[in-house]
Parts: sequence; structure tokens; C-alpha cells
Amino acid sequence: MSFGQRLREARKRKNLSQEQIASIFGISTRSFSRWEMGINEPSIEKLKKLTEILDVSIEYLLEIKPTEKKQSIEETFIEDLKSLNQKGIDKVADYIQVLKEHPVYSNSIINYIGNKANNAMKELYSILDKLKEINPELYDWITIKVNNQDDQKEKEDLEDGNNSKKANG
Repeated sequence: MSFGQRLREARKRKNLSQEQIASIFGISTRSFSRWEMGINEPSIEKLKKLTEILDVSIEYLLEIKPTEKKQSIEETFIEDLKSLNQKGIDKVADYIQVLKEHPVYSNSIINYIGNKANNAMKELYSILDKLKEINPELYDWITIKVNNQDDQKEKEDLEDGNNSKKANG
């Protein structure tokens, strides 16, 4: 079932006409009809308001279903988080915070990703704490290696900055 078909079905379940919904959005009935026909799609803001009016989820309207591929993406995301050093983890947390604060994108999908990232980071810290207890030497070795990578990255960034200054100067 297409977005337009799900939209029409949800509207009819609420016993609302195209005219009524169009009036709520301040658009023409023809514009709303084009949403249901799949010719045009509403903006994210209008989509969010539609879910409130029709009492359905964004996932329902967009037909977002959990799939094996999505789970695979989540697992990949968690594995990628585990491979980050402290700076990388902090940067991911900063990006997630910025996304959560942005009015257009602060919706259930962003919150879902943020929650998954927070859980992965908690799991990573838990693993590191256990490693520190079980094998402090390995923990120290990893810490030194991560810090050396951070130092190397900073050195490369500094060199890149100096090289771009030379090229521009």
C-alpha cells in the first residue's frame, strides 16, 4: 500500500473529508488530493501534524517496518560505535544532541537513533570497565593506543591546516 493509500485510509477512518484536512493545513483540496494520489508529498512538518490529526504513527504512514536489513544496520552502527575512540564517541554524542534540538528533525526517528547510540555507548563503557577489571594491562595498552591515534590525528589535522595555509598564502 502506498503512502497516499495509507493516508486516504487513515483519513476515512477518522471520518474526515479531504476538504476538512485541506482547511486545517490552509491548502487547497486539490493539493491534499495530490498527496492521496501520490503526486506530491507533504513536508515533514505537515507529515507530523497529519499523524496527530489522523492518530497514526509516522511509521504507519511511511510504511516503515522493522526488517532484517534494518537490524543489520543497527548492529553495524553499534559495531562502528564500539570502534570509536573517546573523541569519536563524544563527537557522535554531540551530533545526536544537535539533531535532537533541531525543530524540523526532532521526531521519533531521530530519537530512536539517539537512543540506540546512547545504549551502544553505555555498552561500550561497560565493556571497557569489565576489561579494566579483568585485564588491566590490556586496558592500559588499548588506552595508550587510542591516545596515540588521537595524537596522530591531531598532528595530521595540524599539518593539513598548515599545508592549506601555504597553498592559500
